[in-house]
Amino acid sequence: MQAKILIIRFSAIGDIVLASPVLRILQEGLDGGAELHMVVRKRYLAVAENNPRLSKIFSFENTVQEVMEPLTAEGYDYVIDLQNNFRSSLIKKRLGVLAFTVEKKNLAKFLWIKFGFHFEIPHVVDRYIDTLKTLGLRDIVTGK
Repeated sequence: MQAKILIIRFSAIGDIVLASPVLRILQEGLDGGAELHMVVRKRYLAVAENNPRLSKIFSFENTVQEVMEPLTAEGYDYVIDLQNNFRSSLIKKRLGVLAFTVEKKNLAKFLWIKFGFHFEIPHVVDRYIDTLKTLGLRDIVTGK
């Protein structure tokens, strides 16, 4: 049976593009494949629309409330939160399904930039892929 999964990445252009390996891993790694949907800010819709792995894309202009009704109607199996902020938390809470959230490493980044404390911070793509480990998925291309 094909899993229906919502990927949350509201912005920006580069981060939406960098989510592409997650989409590939989900479709190739889950038994039965995956129907993938994404929610983005309206101004980044064109970036997501050009990803052939996405079946549906939801976009909002000002607030996630604009897309809550259609999202709740979809019946998702999982949510992959690559945004990890207050708005994405609202969506996850409302949908009430198993969710996997990226670790942003904000404190480590702040301490590095502000005070020069060096921390080993994995690349954003690796942190995105890490959200899939609980599902038992890894990237066969990179081995991570």
